[in-house]
Amino acid sequence: MKLYHEHVFNEIAKIIIDNLEIIYWYNRDTLNNIRDYCIKHDHKRYKPLDYSTLIKFVHEALNEIINCNYLYDFRDIE
Repeated sequence: MKLYHEHVFNEIAKIIIDNLEIIYWYNRDTLNNIRDYCIKHDHKRYKPLDYSTLIKFVHEALNEIINCNYLYDFRDIE
């Protein structure tokens, strides 16, 4: 049984992921470090990111989310 805060965290994560997808695909001037890394490693089998790279990407992604004028909400809440 999930605790209520876990449901809230999951909804927060979902809206962040959805909006990062929009930013990544529709604004080519953002998430440059992530974009460059993905292009460079696209042909390789995925492996977990090392900690320093992950933290760099977290900072970049959160900075983009914080600076968005509007966050889209695609949750099915009915």
